[in-house]
Parts: sequence; structure tokens; C-alpha cells
Amino acid sequence: MPHTSLFTSSLWQECETLYPALESLLIKLQDEHGLIVNLLLLALTLDNKGVSLNQGSWSQLHSEVEQWESGILRPYRRLRRLAKPNLGQAEYQQMLDVELMMERRGQQLILHKLNGLPRSVTEDKQHNLSTYLAQFNLSPQQHPALLAQA
Repeated sequence: MPHTSLFTSSLWQECETLYPALESLLIKLQDEHGLIVNLLLLALTLDNKGVSLNQGSWSQLHSEVEQWESGILRPYRRLRRLAKPNLGQAEYQQMLDVELMMERRGQQLILHKLNGLPRSVTEDKQHNLSTYLAQFNLSPQQHPALLAQA
């Protein structure tokens, strides 16, 4: 496939439709293994579209998004979690809204990088998921809920 801007912000709408059914598992994988939720959702969505990224592309995406998350998003997330017992519902919701804005910024970063990466067509409905999880010594079979979305 050519390196055109195949992916637009509507890609994230597709990704986000998967989130509610997987929320607790995604947060667990994020907290326990360091996976990036947006990249996991992206892997599932690309697998559903039959678009494949190679291992090097997944490593590059993770590395670049990791810099953003470790410097900005994760410290804020830790602060929000620590502050929760001391905040009213409205204040806590405001913190969640700010975190969501930061997540959306991360999505823009991913989208920008994604459109510059080589991609190919695949019939393997678990290629991207398997490739991304393998970076953490995990497999889709360890998490059947992910397979149900693939």
C-alpha cells in the first residue's frame, strides 16, 4: 500500500467502539505490563480492517508513544488516582476529562506516525495484536477477550 494518509481521526472512533467491552482488561494490561491502550485498540482495529504493520513499525509506534505517556500522561494519571479519595465527583470528573484530552493528543501522535509507516494487506485477523503483544512476551491466547474482538 502506498504511504498516503489512509488513516484519519475517524480511525479513533472505530477504536473507541471496542473500549467499553475491554476496559478492565485494557487497564490491567496497561498497569501490569506497560502496554499502551491506544496501541492495543489500534492493533485490533487494523486487524479487523486487514491492514498489517510489521514488528519494527509496532516497536517504533510504542517507543514514540511511550515517550509521550511517560513524560506527560502517566504522571497525570498517577496524580488523578492519588487525588481521587480527596475530590468530589465533579472535580474528579474534571481530572478524567483532562486525561481524556491527553489521550486524544496521544492518538494524534499515533495517527501522524502511522500514516508514515509501511503497511500491507493481510488475511491474518490477529497479526497486529500478536505482534504488539509479543513485545511484552504476551499472546492473544492469554487474553481470550481480545480474541473475541479480533
